[in-house]
Parts: sequence; C-alpha cells; structure tokens
Amino acid sequence: MSKIKVIKVPVGSAPFVIEIENSMEGFQAEVGGGFTMVHVDDLDLWCNDEALMNGMPFNRRVGDHAIHGDFFFARHDDDGNSTSITAVDVAKFFPVLDGVHRHAATQRKDR
Repeated sequence: MSKIKVIKVPVGSAPFVIEIENSMEGFQAEVGGGFTMVHVDDLDLWCNDEALMNGMPFNRRVGDHAIHGDFFFARHDDDGNSTSITAVDVAKFFPVLDGVHRHAATQRKDR
C-alpha cells in the first residue's frame, strides 16, 4: 500500500507531519475509528465521524467546524484520491494550528 504525507493534529498537542497508509485502515488508525472529510481551503480535513457520540475531547475549531478527537490534513488529486500535503501547505497551516494549540495551553494554565 502507498503512503502519503499528512499534517496530523492530535488533541492537546502541536501539529506535526507524518506519513500514513493511504487506505481506509490507515485513515481509521489516525482518527480512532470511522471517518469523514471536510474541505478546508485546498485541503481535506479527515476526522472521526462519531467523535462527539464517542465522547472524544474537543481539539480545535477549524473554520466553521468544531473538531473533536485527532484529525489530519491531506490533499487530493483531480480524481478525488488522497495525496500528500506540500511544503506550502505546511507553511500555511502550521502557524495557525500551532497557535491554536499554544493559546489553548495558555488558557488551561491560567485556570
């Protein structure tokens, strides 16, 4: 099976780049079960489709979406197949995602 490079965004942690299996099983392993996809700018955000029902903790707000549980970003080709993120994607999304993590961590310390 082929692998793709994604931006993984775990609950309570900074994002990082990782290679995962480009398969249903690989995606399930990264989000902790069944998954769904939401378009965010030019990327696909993959997250657990039953995160709220399963009691997964809040992770981050991404656009209009409140995401619970771990999630990741990938790209897609013209046929809709998932593909690796690019260096431009990392440069664009890392500061936003990491800033959210740092802000949340600061808020938790202040409580």
